[in-house]
Amino acid sequence: MLRVVCCVCILAALGAAEDMDLPELRVRKEAKIVNIHGHDEPGIVLEIKDDGTVVFLPSGAKVPVPYQKDQYRDVVLPISAEQIINKRAELLLAPKAGDMSVEILRTIRWGLEQEGDPARAATATLASAAVDRYPADVRIAAVAIDLLKTDPEQVKRIEEITRQALVENPAWRDGYQILAEVLEAQNREGELVSLVEDWLKRQPTNLEANLLMAEHAQATGQLELAREAFYKAFNFHDHADAGWGYARLSLLNGHLQDAGEASRRLIELGQHTSQAEAVLGIAQVNAGEDAAAIPLLERALQAQLDAQVLALARYNLGLAQYRQGMANKAVSTWKQSPDAAGNLAIAIATRRPVALGELPDGPLKAVGRELNACLSLERKDYQRARAQLEGGISERHLFLNHIADVLANNADQESVATLAQHTGDESLHWQVYAHLLAQQLDEAQDLLDRLPEDDGYAAVCRVFVAEARGEHGRARKLFEALSDSKNPPAGYVARLADEFGNENDELRAYDFNWPDGFNLSEGWTGRSAGTGILVKIDGGKLVLEGTQTPSQDPVSSAWCLVSPEKLARVTAQLSLAAVDQATVGVEFLDEARANGLAYGVLPSGQLAWRSKSGGSWGKWKETGQRVDGGKATLTLEYDHRLARILLKHPKGNQAAGGDVHLASPYLSVGVFGESDPGVTWRLAVTRMEMQLKPPQGAQRPQTRTRGRTTR
Repeated sequence: MLRVVCCVCILAALGAAEDMDLPELRVRKEAKIVNIHGHDEPGIVLEIKDDGTVVFLPSGAKVPVPYQKDQYRDVVLPISAEQIINKRAELLLAPKAGDMSVEILRTIRWGLEQEGDPARAATATLASAAVDRYPADVRIAAVAIDLLKTDPEQVKRIEEITRQALVENPAWRDGYQILAEVLEAQNREGELVSLVEDWLKRQPTNLEANLLMAEHAQATGQLELAREAFYKAFNFHDHADAGWGYARLSLLNGHLQDAGEASRRLIELGQHTSQAEAVLGIAQVNAGEDAAAIPLLERALQAQLDAQVLALARYNLGLAQYRQGMANKAVSTWKQSPDAAGNLAIAIATRRPVALGELPDGPLKAVGRELNACLSLERKDYQRARAQLEGGISERHLFLNHIADVLANNADQESVATLAQHTGDESLHWQVYAHLLAQQLDEAQDLLDRLPEDDGYAAVCRVFVAEARGEHGRARKLFEALSDSKNPPAGYVARLADEFGNENDELRAYDFNWPDGFNLSEGWTGRSAGTGILVKIDGGKLVLEGTQTPSQDPVSSAWCLVSPEKLARVTAQLSLAAVDQATVGVEFLDEARANGLAYGVLPSGQLAWRSKSGGSWGKWKETGQRVDGGKATLTLEYDHRLARILLKHPKGNQAAGGDVHLASPYLSVGVFGESDPGVTWRLAVTRMEMQLKPPQGAQRPQTRTRGRTTR
């Protein structure tokens, strides 16, 4: 029905226009005369006399022709676009003309198609007048504004027309956009914000309005409001820039799931890909999806990233690497982002105390206190741990204080009961430790039964409990299942590996046929804190490689533990092809790695040794022999009282070193490398053998070690 009414109104308007005898919307550059037979003849009207005679010069003729009044039907004179528009404006805007808005709009649009400034000026005049006549007609307002935009002096008139039209027709979408552009160009921020707020009330999902609101909200620190505006622009219009704004603010505001989902969509759209991969990787790290996050973050960090996202991407890449067992690589990553969070992470990874004065007040300083206290607790320095926790009121600080009480009171019943007030697996770990310390095996086992089957700490403690109960067979089975647990403590695993790994064997051989990566197996541990050197498995070799960085301790090492009573000799096969100016070799230390002996190849190729006492290395002493070529086989022997280095040189000589007495429950046996800062080097260890002594009274059965049979 409405459509019928509209059509009737339009037809009525067209009929009224015809009654006005409006000029046809067609420019005529020459005149014509219509003879009595109805034929048009173009030419030039030279004169129209009072008696109606027309003196007419036909096109191409040289002599004018007089037409008497009874010899022609009509005379049509030339008319320009400007004349047509002005004549129509006079008629259509006449006070008694009625609603001529349709015909006016038709005239304006025709005028816009004509060439020449006079026609455009006439069209602009008509449009401006028509706006005042029909203020609610946004069609007329729109074309009037388009005409006025070409004249910088007409900005005020454009604003006036737009505001007037919006009053009459608040749903006019383009009007808000036009007025917003005017206000933005004039830096009228307050009015612009008010306009956008009104605009969004009427059109909540409008793209332009939400983009303007997001920009304003970001600039004024209203990040949640900006995030919402970006969301609507992205969700309803697939606006890629808004999508990036939404993903970024979701990340910074802690809405990590939203940040991840928006980033996935941007990656699918192929927009802001590097930034989106960074945000998605960060979200995945926080969701515990470290393996999936690492390649995303590594790829994103090769591109140009937003400064805040860059810092977060580096930190989270390091965190993912650390949790995936790549501690050395994590430290290298964090070093590229020298901020408080990165420095604290490095301290945690390298297990060194942090200077609290270098951390800002708040969560980072609280974590720094916890780190320092935990390191003190590891050294059983409970008094220092308590002092480091002073002023802390968090549940975490209270928990650490209660651990200090357990250590201070030798795990007495009261301190363990207080510790048990804390829930969670970490509390259970410490309660197990307390019961083992007090030789309360049943109580320890009860707690172990409450921990997950794959809990690494619980797994090693189950072995200790079984062995302490004399259940040697069960202890061995539990030890063999350690590889299925999560993050078992490396030190405990090393001890158990020595205890159960090669019982009654004469030879323990490591061919390093482990999966490539930074996770060492079979009780081995790697350390290269601050040196820039990575310790890893690469193609069936134990590898130390990288570019040496300045460090308090320049030595990078990989080692395992072995009981002194078992060990007779250690032999390492080294590949020196890429050692460059580094010193590399084998080392033989006590369990605390504070005393011992190292035997290595100097950059000159000379073989040398040095001893370590009280945590400090002495000077290198050359043996007078050297290694030629890219390979070396180094041997150390041990007899409980004397550590003697022996080189099985191709010529058969032996080189004797110094005497070092090692009183330690376990010996740390491994390989090492060090160089001056800036040197890029690589040591590959192809095989490590330990000649063992069978227990007293034990027969020498045929045994199988790493797939090889020995006697």
